[in-house]
Amino acid sequence: MRAGNELAVFDFDKTLVAGDSFQLFSRMAAASLHGRTYAFLAAALCKAGVIGNGAYKQRVLRRLWQGRTPDEQAKVLANLYAQLERRV
Repeated sequence: MRAGNELAVFDFDKTLVAGDSFQLFSRMAAASLHGRTYAFLAAALCKAGVIGNGAYKQRVLRRLWQGRTPDEQAKVLANLYAQLERRV
């Protein structure tokens, strides 16, 4: 291959996996049954067209991500990245 002909393709979160990696993140970020239920219902509302994709992600991030300590966030992200690597 000649130099300059390389091609890289990534989705919005820089992963190449089948399926919705944000839903995976949501399940991992939910620390309780209540949080997992909230994430599932928000995803269902988005899939049904009741709320938009952006609103779905904002709601989940606000509910499940804000207020976590940096250490808690780092643990969730490390686990997420490991799961995505296995899928890639």
